[in-house]
Amino acid sequence: MRATNPKGAISRAELLNRYSVWLHMERRLLAKEMGVSEREIPEDRAANAFHFPEGGWESVPKPSTRAARVLETAGVLLLPDKD
Repeated sequence: MRATNPKGAISRAELLNRYSVWLHMERRLLAKEMGVSEREIPEDRAANAFHFPEGGWESVPKPSTRAARVLETAGVLLLPDKD
């Protein structure tokens, strides 16, 4: 299922930039919530296998294919920023 792209929505480049910023901030805040350093990344085989399955990372959908869906689920607006 593809995420909706409302009229007046941001461009693909803006979407991926917004997703990148959101992921960065999400990671920083999650580390703070967990009480660990931002640089400390716990080992998790299931999460690693999602991104790096036996067929290699090229064999699975790229992160960009999830950007709109993840942002919409998190409640991030996909409309241009207002100045």
